[in-house]
Amino acid sequence: MPLPSADFCRVATHIGQEIRKRVKERGVAITLFAQRIGCTPKTVHALFKRPSIDTMLLKRCSEELAFDFFSLYSEELRLPGNQGPSRTAEPPAKYAARSGNSELEIVIRPGGDKEMLDRVLKAIDQRKGDG
Repeated sequence: MPLPSADFCRVATHIGQEIRKRVKERGVAITLFAQRIGCTPKTVHALFKRPSIDTMLLKRCSEELAFDFFSLYSEELRLPGNQGPSRTAEPPAKYAARSGNSELEIVIRPGGDKEMLDRVLKAIDQRKGDG
């Protein structure tokens, strides 16, 4: 089986370079940045050269530099037949609460937040009136 071409292995977002760029823009000293994300300065310099990164470390970098590095990946994510980032279709989530002989069931459907909230508030008001 042939090895993948360099184009196949290329990563559109080189996360190490992006982090280096943000550290420079903010004027943060490498030693201070390293300390705040729980690394050594040597590790930070190695991080700048890496095209990928552990998600927990990326989260700490995002928090420290006040920049959502995860968004760089979601911006470039394109799936077949889709114009933008994909959200997996989720089935409705059901939650039930039982109190004595009464039962309240809440069904949450993705994309229907306002209507769902109105129904929940109405159901709570009705329960208050019953009790």
